[in-house]
This record gives sequence, structure tokens and C-alpha cells, in this order.
Amino acid sequence: MKDKKDKEDKEYMAHKDQGISTLFSKPSYLISLKGMEFFTHLGVKSEEKEQGQKIIIDLELSCYYLPGIGSDNLEQTVNYSEVYNFVKEKAEAARNDLIEYLAGEIADGVLHRFPLVATLSLTIKKPFAPIQGTFDYMAFTLTRNRDDDNPERKGAARFSEAKEDFRCSETQRADSLARNGAEQPLPSVNLPHEVYISLGSNVGNRVENLTYALHRLESTPGIRLINVSSLYETLPWGETEQRNFLNAVAVLRTSLEPLAFLDICQAIENERGRKREIKWGPRSLDLDLIFYDDLEIESERLNLPHPLYRERDFVLVPLAEVKGSKTTDGENVKLVSASWYPLR
Repeated sequence: MKDKKDKEDKEYMAHKDQGISTLFSKPSYLISLKGMEFFTHLGVKSEEKEQGQKIIIDLELSCYYLPGIGSDNLEQTVNYSEVYNFVKEKAEAARNDLIEYLAGEIADGVLHRFPLVATLSLTIKKPFAPIQGTFDYMAFTLTRNRDDDNPERKGAARFSEAKEDFRCSETQRADSLARNGAEQPLPSVNLPHEVYISLGSNVGNRVENLTYALHRLESTPGIRLINVSSLYETLPWGETEQRNFLNAVAVLRTSLEPLAFLDICQAIENERGRKREIKWGPRSLDLDLIFYDDLEIESERLNLPHPLYRERDFVLVPLAEVKGSKTTDGENVKLVSASWYPLR
């Protein structure tokens, strides 16, 4: 059985580039905001901007997983009151010509502000469009998937902003070249926090689980993957009667606060079927925050730096690697692949 499972990992590694694009399941949770009415001043004709008119907006937000389902915690779901207020602000301030442009502004903002949203569908209706004839409304519908990162879809203005976001100093670029050996995308000046996370899996297709996690993280607005260690196979820690783990450490930049980042990690764990029945037991996916800048936190949900990281070789070895130290594998931690995940 072990040989069969390990063979699945190796087969996935052999086709990892093709595998990444097929990892995501269909979002399972839907939040709907229907029939939102706002008075706005958008439109091509001068009278539309001067006199204004009513528009109606329907918005559906699809999520892979919402931690609030199990916790009953408002902070661990998509707060539709906050979504409504954001849409209201954008709609009532609009002075542009096209509802298509407003739809893009709202969609981009929702995905950026609410990282638990996987996809959205947005419809803007104009029941009083200045057209001679009988009709219920004129409308435009936009569907946006978080996984779709083609910036040209966001319009020339937002594309320029995106390019500006990822500019950085020559010193940062030199540091990245020295660390990674090749030029990599560098942290945006708008992603001020540096986060180190430990990734682990010993249930199912371990490589696919870890690949899924990194792809989901770097597909989330407000998070950018900067570096990832080699992949290591490690002996289980704590509860030792279980399959070996695959482990790695990743370095990310983020604009999210610590608990928001934790929410994303826990949602991704749940998407891969994570069970929390046995302490230190088998797990399809484990994402632990090791460092968040130099922040020190002691709370019920989060302790930083991670209180046990110094005791765990499966963290220390890949952590030393991404920090630029010389590392060697050993009896408990063995190198599997030095280039298992493609950095963009």
C-alpha cells in the first residue's frame, strides 16, 4: 500500500505542471446579495451623469470553504454587510460611462478585500436606461475567477496599477537573485508583511496537496509567494505510527493581518479534507504559521513565532534552506526534490 501511495506522488511530480491547473474543485458555498438598489451618476449621455438614475446589482460569491461554518465566528466568513457597504460606496461614487467598467471595479475590489471568495458573478441592471422602447432593464454580467490572473481583463488603468505594484528596488532584486539563483517576481511595496509557513502532508497524494496549498495561497489577492524550499520526506513527529510526511517551508509577502492569513490557511486545509481528530495524527494538509514579521503573539487561536518550530527538524531543515543557510538531510529528513514547485 505504501509503495502504491508513493508511486502516486512520483507520478504527480512527473506531470506537476499539468497537474496544477486541474487541482481546484468546484466551489461549494454560495453567498448571494440580490436586488441591491443604488442611485448613481454613470452613463454615456450627459443627462445620465447630471440627473443620475437607479441601478440594481446582483452579486453571488462562491467560496471553497468558510471556517465560520464550524466556528460560528463572523470573522471567519464573508461578511455580507461589509460586501454591501463596499458595493454601495463604489456604485454611488461612480461617474464613468460604462456599467462594464463599474462591474470590473467592484469585482476586483471584492476579490481583494475578501480572500475567502473563490469566484463571483456580478450583474448590474439599468431599468431606466435612456433608450426608446419597452424593456425591463438593460444589464451587464461579469464572472470573475480568483484563479484567472490575466491582468488585461482588468482594464488598462488597473493593469498599469498592477505593474506598478510589483516594481521594487534594485537592492531587493539583487537579494532575490542571490537567494534564488534566478530572477523571481519580487514583493510589492503594498505587501508589507513577510510570512514563513511550514507545509506538510501524509494522507492521499501528498505532493498534490502541498502544490494545491501554494497555488491557492499565491492566487489570493494580498498574498504573494516569494520563495519555497526543496521538498523533504520526514518521519512523523509526535504520533509516530503513521505514514511519512512530505514537508516544505514557504516564504510569502502579504497585506493580510495575522488572523486573516490564518483563516486562509485553515480554509485551504479544509478544502483538502483536513481532519482534526487526533493530535499530531495523519493529515492531508497542514499549514503552520512560523513567523509573521518579528511579531510575537500569544492567543487562543495563534501563537507567533510557532512555539514548537525549534523542536522540529522537518521545519528547521527547509527553514534553514530558504534563509540561505547550508542544509543537509539526514535520517529524519530526506531530500525528495529541489524543484518541485515552479515559482512564477
